[in-house]
Amino acid sequence: MAFGPAFRPPTWALFALAALAVVALSAWSIAACGPWDPWETHYGEVARQILLRSDPLDLWWKPGVGPDGNAENTFWSKPALPFWLMALSMKLLGVGLGAAPDEMVRAPWPELAIRLPSMLTGLTCAVFLGWACARLLAAARPADPGQPVRAGFYTALALVTMPQWAVVSRQALTDMFFVAPVTLAMAAWALAWLRPDRPLRRRALVTLLPRRLRARFVNRDDGPNGHVPSDMSKRPSTSVARAAAASAPASDDMSREPGTSTDDLSAPTASPALAVRADGADLPRAAAAPGLELRAAEAARADLSLPPAGTARLGELPLPPASPAGTARPGDLSLPPAGTASLHDLSLPPAAPAATGWRARLAGVARWTVPWDAAYLGFFLLFLLAVVAPIVALDLHVSSDHTVARVSRFVKKPGVPNFATLVKIHLVMLGYAAVALLVLLRTFRWRTRAQVWMGVLYLAAGVSLVGKGMIGPGLVGLLVLLHLLVSGRLTLTNLWRCGPLTGLLLFALASLPWHHAMWIYRGDSWLNELIIVNNLARFGSGEQDQAVGGFAYYLRTLGVAALPWSAALPAALWAAARHLRESGAPGHVPSDMAQSTGPGGHALATSTAATPAPSSSELWRFALLWFCATLALLTTSVTKYYHYLLPTLPPLALLLGLWLSEPAPAAQGRKLAWAAAGLGTALLALVLRDAIVEPAWITHLTTYLYDHMWRNGAPETTGLVACALPFALGLALWAARRQQAALVAMLLAGFITLHYTLNSYLPAVSEHWSQRSAIRHYYDHRGPDDPLASWWFYYRGETFFTKGAVWVQKEADRETLAELIDANRGHGRNVWLITTGGHGARAKSSLPADLRSRTEVAYENAHYTLLKVPVP
Repeated sequence: MAFGPAFRPPTWALFALAALAVVALSAWSIAACGPWDPWETHYGEVARQILLRSDPLDLWWKPGVGPDGNAENTFWSKPALPFWLMALSMKLLGVGLGAAPDEMVRAPWPELAIRLPSMLTGLTCAVFLGWACARLLAAARPADPGQPVRAGFYTALALVTMPQWAVVSRQALTDMFFVAPVTLAMAAWALAWLRPDRPLRRRALVTLLPRRLRARFVNRDDGPNGHVPSDMSKRPSTSVARAAAASAPASDDMSREPGTSTDDLSAPTASPALAVRADGADLPRAAAAPGLELRAAEAARADLSLPPAGTARLGELPLPPASPAGTARPGDLSLPPAGTASLHDLSLPPAAPAATGWRARLAGVARWTVPWDAAYLGFFLLFLLAVVAPIVALDLHVSSDHTVARVSRFVKKPGVPNFATLVKIHLVMLGYAAVALLVLLRTFRWRTRAQVWMGVLYLAAGVSLVGKGMIGPGLVGLLVLLHLLVSGRLTLTNLWRCGPLTGLLLFALASLPWHHAMWIYRGDSWLNELIIVNNLARFGSGEQDQAVGGFAYYLRTLGVAALPWSAALPAALWAAARHLRESGAPGHVPSDMAQSTGPGGHALATSTAATPAPSSSELWRFALLWFCATLALLTTSVTKYYHYLLPTLPPLALLLGLWLSEPAPAAQGRKLAWAAAGLGTALLALVLRDAIVEPAWITHLTTYLYDHMWRNGAPETTGLVACALPFALGLALWAARRQQAALVAMLLAGFITLHYTLNSYLPAVSEHWSQRSAIRHYYDHRGPDDPLASWWFYYRGETFFTKGAVWVQKEADRETLAELIDANRGHGRNVWLITTGGHGARAKSSLPADLRSRTEVAYENAHYTLLKVPVP
């Protein structure tokens, strides 16, 4: 019996299925894990205070009430972007301002609200990196046309399935909001420098107007009485189109792009069959139809309305007068080939009077062109979000009656904001708005996509500064300079071609408005804490004794942070070494950068169609440099936390995507392939051993305080063995040149690891790393007036989950605790105490003697203890 061919789903269906699986696995248990101390709850409360106080400018934090309730009343350690996004998410989901006191312990909305921005940012970053990889590899014109798409897909999939990336994307941390902009900036840099450039598509301003307005204000397609004749809506014949195309010399408009039409974004620029558009756009060059030539000087004597010299527009076609014999005069008309329509057979509309005065000037302005390209549209949207939205929001805030009334109540003393402070910020925001408008108008003159991608780079670098601090733009600047140096392009000319003047303005507009406003509002004390203490000091001197490490600190961490993909690093590095030895095109400069001007200059002097494609080795070199330089920079920092490793994961994923998309290793390299696979398997075994011995290691990837307490409660991690075995099998299949089977095994291992990390490990450990269950128990069993006290304890979750309704005492002060108990005597209440597990055993001895026997443990886990103290 004969069987038909096996069903093979299309590639796009497989990609869509994988994307849905990633989103489902990422969102499946997002509410099963309570917000973790100390960072998620800290940042979540800062975001809630933005809504509560209607103040996006001055980030604020208050622990609660009691002796240490005012221990802090500001939050100056981080920039504003993460908290703006979390506050916006909470506002959209209606979280944080409800009347219910237990609102923040009732899943899933609080968890979803504070984590959604980070999850969307992480997934979007991975998708964009994969898309950029596909575009860059396609520019190298590989032998396999499907390889670029596969490389982009594997890059994105490898990144989102790495445990550290997956966990950070699922938590309300600040790291994703600087790593994603850095990734965007570096991908934009590669798109500008590692592939042949092309001019931006442009469109005349007049074509953006409705047809009726075009006819009324620009005097195009007008009849004698200012009306549009009915036959003007019909397209002329092909002969008319060719005649018009031949008669139109290059426009002298300052915004005209050589070799391109100003409005037809889909038609090729050299097609001889282009039709005249009915919307009055520029016509193609004469080269599009070399068999027909019209002279505007002779046509001026015809009974037709002529356009200005050197232009050809619909309704203004320069045609010569008919000779008495019905034939064209010599030198005035080159006849078209036989079989084409005669010019005397054309039905032309009545001539319209030429525009004069302000109408002529308006028509000239209407012929200006603006970028009308997908790349520029992306830049424009980023400009609106990164520049316009913050400036407008800050200006509306300082100008609102609510802000003026609140600031007017402040105590008048030096350093405290007042009404004059708000006026100064308002004027500064108006200045930024004016500069933003001028810069935006300047970007309308951009001619190539390289200029647009450089603009994206500068904006992304500015966003990274507002995302976490100076590490973002510092990393971008270092990588750009290193890439120019390694590729042999580090010259003053190339630096100027990066468009530094407009670029620095874009960077300043994206990063400085909030910083400038806060400097005016809070002064040098805020600037010192944010920039000096929390940026420069952390890099140059250790913040805490446990946050230090040697050279191998991040190399060891990378094993579990990128599990199981870290096992493929030897094979990927071997593939990168092979590509670097190839005779590619090192030092490739895009076509526009090879001219006298580049991304910061003007129009191209020559066409870019014949520019040779860059070698794929350039992309490999760039990915390797990005990974190694980032790892080296983080290693030189004195303060070392595990989550600081996150910026190395995108370039690692890029290397892995390029490696996975390549064909199986050649037969002559089989021994080296088996050696790389064996080394990767050995590394995988070492990582599994460490992860099983230290089960809290995955948790430590996104937190700090790596002492004994935070190790308690971590579940067993023997399940990682099941995640790693398919990957080890995939390495063996890859060395055996079974590429498809190897890909299936490796991708399966990535999905299994993602599922285990997010839906098995994190829910199990969150019960011990979050106070949500303990405080939920308090709300479920408390009396109407029972107070909650945080005793000898300050981890910030107690503030977030109670919305600040908690009595806070940082130290073990018996007298202060006795005062709280005495204040509740005689009312039949219970005093609830939340503290750490170790301090909970000592809490009874600190209570008044008559209450010690009555005290009971209401809730307890590996980290926290909730005590119920009945007070008579």
